[in-house]
Amino acid sequence: MATLFRMDGWVKSAVGPATPGASIYVCNQPANTVAPIQVPNGPPLPPFVPSPLASIFSDVNGLVPITQPIITDGFGHYNFYASAGFYTVVVMLGGRVQQAYADQNVGEAAAAVNTVSSVFGRTGAVVAQNGDYSVSQISGAAPIASPGFLGIPTAPTAAPGTNTTQLATTAFVIANAGSAPVTSVFGRIGAVVATSGDYSVGQVTGAAPTASPTFTGTPAAPTAAPGTNTTQLATTAFVTAAVASGGAVSSVFGRTGAVTAQSGDYTVGQITGAAPTASPTFTGTPAAPTAAPGTNTTQLATTAFVAAAVTAGGGVNSVFGRTGTVTAQSGDYSVGQITGAAPTASPTFTGTPVAPTAAPGTNTTQLATTAFVQAAVTGLGSGTVTSVSFTGGLISVANPTSTPALTVAGTSGGIPFFSSASTWATSAALAAGGVVLGGGAGTTPATNTQLVFSGSTLTIGLASSGTGILAFKGTTSGVISMKGQNAAGTYNFNLPTTAGSAGQVLTSQGGGATAMTWTTIGTGTVSTGVTGQLAFYSSSTVVAGQTDVTAPTPGTVVLGSNGGNPGSFSIVAGDGTTSNMSVNANNGLSVTTGAKFLGIVEITGNKVLTTQFDKTSSTVLSAAMTSDTLVSSFTYRFRAVLHVTMGAGGGCQWAVASDGALTVTNFVQQNTVMNNTAATLTVSRQTTLGTATSLAATPTSACIVVEGAFVVNAPGSVVLQFAQATSNGTPSSILIGSTFEVWCTNG
Repeated sequence: MATLFRMDGWVKSAVGPATPGASIYVCNQPANTVAPIQVPNGPPLPPFVPSPLASIFSDVNGLVPITQPIITDGFGHYNFYASAGFYTVVVMLGGRVQQAYADQNVGEAAAAVNTVSSVFGRTGAVVAQNGDYSVSQISGAAPIASPGFLGIPTAPTAAPGTNTTQLATTAFVIANAGSAPVTSVFGRIGAVVATSGDYSVGQVTGAAPTASPTFTGTPAAPTAAPGTNTTQLATTAFVTAAVASGGAVSSVFGRTGAVTAQSGDYTVGQITGAAPTASPTFTGTPAAPTAAPGTNTTQLATTAFVAAAVTAGGGVNSVFGRTGTVTAQSGDYSVGQITGAAPTASPTFTGTPVAPTAAPGTNTTQLATTAFVQAAVTGLGSGTVTSVSFTGGLISVANPTSTPALTVAGTSGGIPFFSSASTWATSAALAAGGVVLGGGAGTTPATNTQLVFSGSTLTIGLASSGTGILAFKGTTSGVISMKGQNAAGTYNFNLPTTAGSAGQVLTSQGGGATAMTWTTIGTGTVSTGVTGQLAFYSSSTVVAGQTDVTAPTPGTVVLGSNGGNPGSFSIVAGDGTTSNMSVNANNGLSVTTGAKFLGIVEITGNKVLTTQFDKTSSTVLSAAMTSDTLVSSFTYRFRAVLHVTMGAGGGCQWAVASDGALTVTNFVQQNTVMNNTAATLTVSRQTTLGTATSLAATPTSACIVVEGAFVVNAPGSVVLQFAQATSNGTPSSILIGSTFEVWCTNG
């Protein structure tokens, strides 16, 4: 067994604390650590797992394999045993790659010191030969014939529609499925086997039913032995042999050729055992199909039909105790015994009952139909209501402008109406609590109707019985309610005499006699910035009534920096130092001057290409996207996602470079190129700022992911450069929507 060596590691955040629960993957090199890009409107991609995974163990003897990933403990610690060599260790958190550490040395210092005298019996410059090893002698190898894979085997994903012996990946299956995968078959799960009844004949293409099948084409069947006389199918071969053995018929009923049966070929008397259709006389025990119970037609009734009918109905011996010719008598049935009958006392009708319409003016116990009621209502205009007495509810007059309308005495709590159709007469003295509908003497109700209350106050709601609500209903739907609180205070809600301007709000003047005023939002005194408070300015300079925050207290946030500069803000750290930040629509949020902030990820450049970047007949790298100015001694990460197209033979090249001022240390850059099916084509690495990476013209379109990190030595900007790999008249382009992000990971 190979010698195994232990490796220990710890995962920490940018500010130092341990990170428990991180997922650790150990991969053989070179490793694929870049997740594929989700194709818009394409099938969802499976969770990304770095590859190829290395064989690792939890013990030095290699007896207990570790199923990756390894999860860090509460101290951010992880460990494993593996064969000596170099590995890539990938740290993932939240399903995303946080960091990938390549060239991790495991056990190299403990290499064996013994020398090799021969290999497979050969000396000198030994080269590999077929047969040096068998599959079982190579750790992690699978045989070509019937391999048994472990872990999560991966393979290139075939193009959609491929129908060969190429392995089908899960991505290929999902892309070709067209819908969700099958979760059950005929309601069964697990190892489903065929069961009778799974399909009907109609669901099986080309199947014929056993009952009355209709065959097409040239049906074939086994030929029965000569002389067979059963229900077995007779093939043409069986018929031909039978005809040949019995002699030929020269004519039938005087006809030759393809003779078919005709009416009159035989009479009933010529057919043994046949009975005529008119007045047949049967012998023996005639049989016929038994009709369904309750059949009442000319169909023959068998003894079985008669016996069933007698058993079901029984014989009638008497009706209501009477025999002979029985006639109906009153009392034979009650209402409850007759389906659909209603009693004369308190009947309950269903459906749409009808009855004769009484003559107008009828005043008896005769039923009133809807026609009678409508005629009576229409005639109300010519009558006079002398009095109305009620204890609750509402009185409604359908047409209050017709004469006469309804008049109710103006007693306490009453509602007076007035009787004239054209003018409204002065009402009698209105008692306290009355309500008047109408505009007073000599006014026309159609043009000057108003609602007047006793006194000048409208009171809604009663103390100790409910809160008053004023509701406004919309013309189609919705209700806006104005409601006081249950324990309402006593104050005045005095409206101003003007409408105010757009954007202004009503400002209370204390609820006394003074009317409220219209106020413009944004003026007023601003806090001088004490711990935990937020101070802000409303204009580019400090105005009257505002306080200039010249020395913010630690823990405050100031919008509009010292002197009132809107568009930036200051965060005062716990040690009293200040960092000015600015907000820019194109660059996002950036730190321009001031102190460091530990634990804060500062976005210094988030570029989205809005105009296609073309390079034609040029291999000179030029800037496609540029970051903001980066600060010395800070660690930055970068990531570019470039969607490119390339002219035939032109290809492309790219580089992450300096603007001329920027210098860095610890530079590392990884390039991953994928085609339009998210399959990885190439993975490469650069360790020097400004070094170009090239891609041939095949394929003509690709997605290039460029990511890495560095530490700034001298401040400046980082530039993403692009050009053709080979000068060509057809453009090589970075498409709109490509991105270049740069951010600070620590202070």
